[in-house]
Amino acid sequence: MSIQHQSYLSVIQAAFPGKVFLSVDDAARALSRAVGAIRNDISDGSFPIKTVKIGARRLIPILELALYMDQLVEGKPHPGRPRTASKGKGVLDV
Repeated sequence: MSIQHQSYLSVIQAAFPGKVFLSVDDAARALSRAVGAIRNDISDGSFPIKTVKIGARRLIPILELALYMDQLVEGKPHPGRPRTASKGKGVLDV
């Protein structure tokens, strides 16, 4: 069975057993992105996945991450936060 025919939720749960939320570091590994890039996107409001703040930590619900990844594979836009113009660049961050 290919990954396209199953939800990424099971893949993420296997990679991070027992977790309901992922740290930014873990989410960066799952998305193959730099931690700093994700932190910047969260800070400027352009990160397309809903995050939650628990105490001083910013966390990503694995269900939201899985939905985002599923929609990337299907070629559908994520219904999360809209991408905004990048600060200082003058182009849309798509």
